[in-house]
Amino acid sequence: MAALHYNYSDTDLLHQMAAGSSLAFDTLYYRYFESVRANILRITRNETATDDILQEVFIQLWERRKQLADREKVSGWLFVVSYNRSLNHLRKISTERLKQQSPGLQIVTDWPAEEALQEMQLRLLEEAIAQLPPQRRKVFELCKFKGFTYDQAAQELSISKNTVKDHLSHASASIHNYITQQGGSSPALSILTITLLSLWQHE
Repeated sequence: MAALHYNYSDTDLLHQMAAGSSLAFDTLYYRYFESVRANILRITRNETATDDILQEVFIQLWERRKQLADREKVSGWLFVVSYNRSLNHLRKISTERLKQQSPGLQIVTDWPAEEALQEMQLRLLEEAIAQLPPQRRKVFELCKFKGFTYDQAAQELSISKNTVKDHLSHASASIHNYITQQGGSSPALSILTITLLSLWQHE
């Protein structure tokens, strides 16, 4: 197997993947699969379902490679898509249980179109992260998207573990406030707020 492009940025890898590079895809997969899987597992609490959803997320990444070619980073996209896929899994389970418990019950599932919801969530997430101070944004992205522990993030950025915790706490509050202000009563935006809070990295 050819060596993975570990030193390439997400931007470079997305461009290469759009041109059909499976090696670029493999590099992104190995860069993010652990943190994406951990986030999925926090929601599903089921190893088998988690692995199935993880596979679906990266299949979608490959299928949408041309649409994602102009993005700077893929971490936010993976985060949002994996959350929605996990949420859909829980909804499906809940619906099936209701059908079994109450045969003949008319169940209405009026959810926004998945792709439209994901685009809305992703836009808001990126806007909320962009308004963070640079160092706080780096800490957030390392711990949230790349799965770094507090100690690892502290070492990477040459700051203390307590400083990492402080940055994450302020980032969480700032992102929550931004989305609340921008989202109003939109269900899609409320879902994103819940996502950010429920998938927060803790040690």
